[in-house]
Amino acid sequence: MALNKAKILWDSYLRKAGNVTTYSGAEVSGFEMENAYDWRDYSIFRAAVGTTNLDTVLAITTTISEAAVWIAQRPGDYSLLYDGQQVVYDGQPVVFAGSLLFQYESAPGVFTTLATFGFNPDQDTLAMVSFAPVVVPFGRKLRWVVQGGSATTDIRQLAAGVAMENPIGQHVGQTPPTLRSGVVVTNVITVNGSIIGRNYRRLDRSDSIDWSPVMGSWVRNTWEPFTKHASKNAFFYQWAPLLWPDEVVFAAAGDIDAPANANPTPRMKVSMPLRCLSARALT
Repeated sequence: MALNKAKILWDSYLRKAGNVTTYSGAEVSGFEMENAYDWRDYSIFRAAVGTTNLDTVLAITTTISEAAVWIAQRPGDYSLLYDGQQVVYDGQPVVFAGSLLFQYESAPGVFTTLATFGFNPDQDTLAMVSFAPVVVPFGRKLRWVVQGGSATTDIRQLAAGVAMENPIGQHVGQTPPTLRSGVVVTNVITVNGSIIGRNYRRLDRSDSIDWSPVMGSWVRNTWEPFTKHASKNAFFYQWAPLLWPDEVVFAAAGDIDAPANANPTPRMKVSMPLRCLSARALT
């Protein structure tokens, strides 16, 4: 079996200096497009009704191999629109929950889809997709196509780039962050010792990075830039891409421990407790 090598997407092209991003729809005050790539878990970009595009013109040639989204829950059904009119079949509106496409400009004015994300009407959509690396020349566009039907779409976070992969497997002792969180149970008793009730305190969803041994060059070139981001911002974390590709969390660092030397020389070890701000819960 292949090693469990987690992926972390943090260095998104949407945040690159010099890249220019525009939106084809009307922005709502307080829900502007910048909220889609600010790495905050509480802000929202509200995409307009229908199909709209979020385009970024690249200032430098960029390699893309992963894309991730966090879309807020969309309760209820939404009707499909065509040319501004509701689509009806057999007397009933055609239901369309919506989807989001990630594309790149493969030739001037020609866009090729790299990933498709469907909206989940029952819970938040958290997903991360890997694909064959694509090199996009400077001056070309990267595009998110929001197909929202007859309802607005609340997008909490978009990211795309090259994910950081841990160079060593981690599995035994790891806490799958998408499974049900633990609880602390305390009993309420009377003076004579009879149990009259129970109190429950739910623990935060959490995980931890404990990677050892890793090369010192990897720590300096890959881990250190990531920790600078993680000291201020959140990131997408896919803890087991091969085993459970649908289990994705939007996470933040609980602590950032200093790298330490490890055997065999010149290997090192890194660790970082993670706090899951939002998880695609399976239970």
